[in-house]
Amino acid sequence: MALPWMAASAVMLVSWLVSRHVGTTRFVPDACNSVERLLSDSIVGQDLAISQLINVVCSHISKHEQQPASQLLPSSSATPLTHQRTKPLVISVHGPPGVGKTYSHMLLARALYSRHPHTAVRCPGIDCEGAKVVYGLDFPAAVRGQQLDAVRAELLAHCNNVKDPMVVIEEYDKLDCSARTMLRQLLEHAYEGDGLSGGLSRAIILLESNLGTSQLEQLLTEAGGDRQQISPEAAEKVLRNTLFAAWYNPTTSPNTDTTLL
Repeated sequence: MALPWMAASAVMLVSWLVSRHVGTTRFVPDACNSVERLLSDSIVGQDLAISQLINVVCSHISKHEQQPASQLLPSSSATPLTHQRTKPLVISVHGPPGVGKTYSHMLLARALYSRHPHTAVRCPGIDCEGAKVVYGLDFPAAVRGQQLDAVRAELLAHCNNVKDPMVVIEEYDKLDCSARTMLRQLLEHAYEGDGLSGGLSRAIILLESNLGTSQLEQLLTEAGGDRQQISPEAAEKVLRNTLFAAWYNPTTSPNTDTTLL
């Protein structure tokens, strides 16, 4: 009589493991509400940034939930159906070391991929396998091309194997021209020759940067210390211009750009 009990236990164990980790490569149902609850409850003093992050992530998720896989084309078209491909959501996250950028993207991944985000401690890892963090792309010149090709191949493989990818690029402001070009081409042209599924179009890409702190402090000083006087558009403009200025400066970038990303 022990065998049926053991078999039942094995089935229960397998079922628990499946229910525990299913969805870690896909956004869980009700991911938007999970993101809003976890980030709002866990991060203090970053209300504007967190509000913007929640809004764009939820909009991105909602767009893909509502968008059909195909739709009818005008009657003049010879092809009756076409798959609607969109670009991924790309978010530039700025702040000095220690302000909570890494903590925020960890919480975001836990909320997106885990049905129990408060206990998803192995993230990045088995609790959120859809999330991938890329650390440091400032390779020596002698091996730069080879290493960037390897990174590109790894990112493509991740997007091919994951239904809903999330990719974090750490210290994006320190990337040289070749690394930024690789990422730009990956995001803009991946569909053309790499045979990606819809994963990349559903992806959330976070570009993390340490630049802009002193510029935002100056903006706050000019506003008399009142954050309410600083619009999100004004802050975004300052950060964008600061990042572009750093790329153009040969003393802060190994290779200078001739065009903006």
